[in-house]
Amino acid sequence: MVGMGLLLLQAVALLLLSTPSAFALASSTPRGIRAELVHRDHESRLAQQLPHGQRAERDAKSSRLRAEELGARGQLRQSGASARRALAQQLRARVDTAPGEYVMSLAVGTPAQHFVGVIDTGSDLTWLQCAPCQACFEQANSPFLPQNSSTYSALPCTATQCQTFRREYNDEWVTSCNPTSSDDLRRVGCRYSYFYADFSNTTGDFVTDTLTLQTLDGNETRVADFAFGCSRRSFSPTSLFEGSDGLVGLAQGGISFPAQVGAVYGDVFSYCLVDSDRARSQSSTMYFGAEAATFNVSGLQYTPLISNPDNPTFYYVGLEGIAVDGAPLALNLDWFAINRSRGGVFLDSGTTLTIVEPRALQVLVRAVTERMNYSRVDPSPFEGLDYCWNVRGEYMADLRGPSIVFNFTGVAYELAFENAYLLVADRGYRLLCLAMAPASEDGAFTIIGNIQQRNFHVVYDRAQNRIGFAKKDCSLSSGSRSRSFPALAFILLHFLVLAFIQGTG
Repeated sequence: MVGMGLLLLQAVALLLLSTPSAFALASSTPRGIRAELVHRDHESRLAQQLPHGQRAERDAKSSRLRAEELGARGQLRQSGASARRALAQQLRARVDTAPGEYVMSLAVGTPAQHFVGVIDTGSDLTWLQCAPCQACFEQANSPFLPQNSSTYSALPCTATQCQTFRREYNDEWVTSCNPTSSDDLRRVGCRYSYFYADFSNTTGDFVTDTLTLQTLDGNETRVADFAFGCSRRSFSPTSLFEGSDGLVGLAQGGISFPAQVGAVYGDVFSYCLVDSDRARSQSSTMYFGAEAATFNVSGLQYTPLISNPDNPTFYYVGLEGIAVDGAPLALNLDWFAINRSRGGVFLDSGTTLTIVEPRALQVLVRAVTERMNYSRVDPSPFEGLDYCWNVRGEYMADLRGPSIVFNFTGVAYELAFENAYLLVADRGYRLLCLAMAPASEDGAFTIIGNIQQRNFHVVYDRAQNRIGFAKKDCSLSSGSRSRSFPALAFILLHFLVLAFIQGTG
C-alpha cells in the first residue's frame, strides 16, 4: 500500500508540474501583464464627492468637449502652429475642467520610480514630467528623476524610436531632428513637442528607460528600453492631466504603449471597467499581452478594425445599424462614414457618454421616447443631458427602458440598462436620462464612450486588427488576484503529502 501511495503522490506532483498553464515560472516570458485603472470619481482621486446632478452635468460637458478635441486631433497632425492656435481658441471658448477619466500606475527606472498616468486611447505618446521641469503642473507624485536611474538613456535623432515618431508625425512635433540641419544627427537629442487640440501640450526629451510591470500571476517583469517623453514643459487649460504625473498613450501609433509592450508580450490589450457605483471605491483592470484576450473571460465576439489613413490614431469599427427594442432604426449609414479626418465610429476610454452623429441620434431618441413608459422632461434641468424622463415615485429596481443594440460588423453590441441610461436624482428631480449626447455637427464622429463599455471585457487585438467584446461583471476582475494558480497547486500538493503521511503513520 505504501508503494502504491508513493506512486500516486508522484503522479499527482508530475501532473501539476507538467501543466503548461499552471506555472508561469516555466517560461521566461510572462503570458500577459496587468495594471489597475482608477476612475476620476474614485475616493483616492476626488477631494469631495460631487452631488449626483453636478457629476452627471460634468460628464456630459466633458464628453462633448472631448469629442470636439478628438475631432480636431486629426487636423492637428497635418497642421502648422497657426492652425493649431486657431483650433485651440475655438475649443478654449467652451472649456470646463475635464481631468482624465482613468489613471494607470507606472513604475519607471532602475530602481523603479512610481507614477500614475492618464490613459488615452486617442493619442500615442506616453510621457511623464521630469526634473528639472521649467513649467509643469502640480502632479500626483514627485517628478521623474533621470539622474537617479541607472538605465535611463536619451535618444538621438538617429534612434529607431525617434525615426518612428518623426515618420508618423512631422518635424513640428519632433523639433530637433530637421533633416536639413548641418548638425550630426547622431549627436543631436530627440526633442519633441506634442499637442492636444484643446491646447494642452508637452515638450521635452524623447528617452528610454526600464518599465516595471506586474504579470498575471502577481510577479514583476521588466521591459527594457521603453521609449517615452521626459517632459520639461507641460500645460493644459482643461486640467486634462489633473491628478496624474503624465499620460499613457494607447492609440495605434508605433510609439504607443501597447505597440512597445506588445513587441514583447503580444500586440493585444484589454480592459474591464467596473460600473459607476463601484468606480468610487474599486479599481478597474487593464491587461496587456496575448493572454489578455482570453484571461478569465468567455463568449468574446470580434468586429474588424477599420483603417483611416488620414486619421490613423483611433480604433474605428463598422456600424451597420442600431435597434431599439429589437426594431431596426431607419438610418442612413452614410451618416457614419469616414470622411478623411471626420466621421466614422470609434471607441474611446476618455469619453464618458456616447457621442452620436446628430441626425442618427434624433432617430434613436424618437424611437426610445415612443417606447418609454415615462413622460419626457423637455427641456432637461441638467445641462448636457438633453433626453430625460420623469421617474419620480418609481423604485430603482422597477425602472425600465427600451433596449438599445449597436450592430457592429459581426457583433450585436447590446447595452445593459445601466449602459444606456443614467438615473439622476438631484435638485428635487428624479430623472432617467439617455447616456448619449449629439456630436457637434452632421457627419462628425460617433464615439462609443466608457459608460457604454462598463461591465464589458473589451479587447483591442491589434495583431489581428479587430476589437472583441464580452459581457462580464468587471468587479470580479478588479483588484489584485488573491493567489496565483502555481501557489494553489503547491498548497494542494502540500496537503496531499500530509494526508499521505497521516494515512501511513
